[in-house]
Amino acid sequence: MPLDFDVPEAVTPDNVLKRMGAAQARRQARKQEKKDDKRREKALEKRHDKLDKADEKIAEIEKDLAKERRKMEKEMGKRKAREESKERRKVQREFERDERKLRGDLEKAVRKRERKVERHGERDGERGETGLPKLDRREEKTANKIRWVVVSCWEGEDEEGDEEEDDPSSMSSEGRGRGLEKQS
Repeated sequence: MPLDFDVPEAVTPDNVLKRMGAAQARRQARKQEKKDDKRREKALEKRHDKLDKADEKIAEIEKDLAKERRKMEKEMGKRKAREESKERRKVQREFERDERKLRGDLEKAVRKRERKVERHGERDGERGETGLPKLDRREEKTANKIRWVVVSCWEGEDEEGDEEEDDPSSMSSEGRGRGLEKQS
């Protein structure tokens, strides 16, 4: 059944007793309305107070939460720093281990080279040579083949003068043996 909000107007009572009862009912209804309004206001005030307290608690909890987050971030930073330092120490140990290994390999190679040089020296001594390794003997042979090298300053003369100096027929027999010299 649908609700119907059309209420008929209040009919005034016919006799005095009925009127008196109606006036008393109105007064009591007004009193009840005032009491209801006061209760409603008190309930609203309590509700606002509770909401304010709840907001304060929420703000306090959020502040504590932010504080805990900062502590946690700080702790995570410390932990990360410790892990990084552990990682750094681990890398340092690996580096030192590799360095020791490479130094050992280098020492082995040096000892091997020394033994090889000693063996070649003994062989060369048997043949009556100076005891230089094969490479040193080759360098010495190459050095012996080089006769002379002439180094002279270029004075930047005209092209005509340069052509005369570059022409081997224009040099004297003395100039050929000593290199390029200025003819005067």
